[in-house]
Amino acid sequence: MIDEQRQKERIVEILQSLIAELINKSKVEVNPFFESYSDFEKESVLERLKNLITNGMSIDNDSISLNIKSLSPPQFIKIHNAFLQNKINVNQARQVFNSDIFLNKIDSTFISEISKIQGQLFFNDNEIAKIIFIISKSISALKYAINPDSFIINHRKIDKQNKKQIENMNKLDRELFIYNLFDRINYDFNNQVLHEYYYTDVDIQEIETNKRVVLKSKKEIILKGKMKKRLGISKVGPQNGGGFIMIQYVNDGPEPWERLNI
Repeated sequence: MIDEQRQKERIVEILQSLIAELINKSKVEVNPFFESYSDFEKESVLERLKNLITNGMSIDNDSISLNIKSLSPPQFIKIHNAFLQNKINVNQARQVFNSDIFLNKIDSTFISEISKIQGQLFFNDNEIAKIIFIISKSISALKYAINPDSFIINHRKIDKQNKKQIENMNKLDRELFIYNLFDRINYDFNNQVLHEYYYTDVDIQEIETNKRVVLKSKKEIILKGKMKKRLGISKVGPQNGGGFIMIQYVNDGPEPWERLNI
């Protein structure tokens, strides 16, 4: 018998699977989807789904239909928070992140909603383009972006005395937000279970990171250093077992597009 905690986790897992199907296909047949689940699990999941999505969805005895295009950005974000709340199945993630329906919803209107979530933190066109690219390619980045960053939120509550202070605050918060997005896509890129997704679906072959580190005392600069790291995903031939591996490339070595001819 499944204990109560495991039952709750299972309900969440089924809901995540159902959301992935709806985002990808817009319509799910009820009986085939729930045939391997108990009546209690079916009723619990459908109840949660109804509470989660208040418009753009129709449910009958045979099927569930969801009109993703009609959902407002807050509703779309609510659905993704439900989808991303627990550890998710990689195949489900690829299903969602490769869906044209999902990708078409990640636009400037969606970013405007993220701006509100992050304490009215508004971005320029170049920053918006970066944000759209990263959150449409990274599970961790999307999850970060659609939930308030407590540091940014609290920082923006501090009273500013003049226009210059406000400009400095906005610049710092925007840079921090985008830095955190890059950090999260880098985290996902290093996740072994996502190697095939990045190599095959997204075609991100390598991430190069450059850092300049300056150590300072109260009086002066103590030490400076520059660091460069090039990590890539490589496909293993079937004769060696297949799959994908992470490789650290020599810093002055060829670029991915140059390696094609080697």
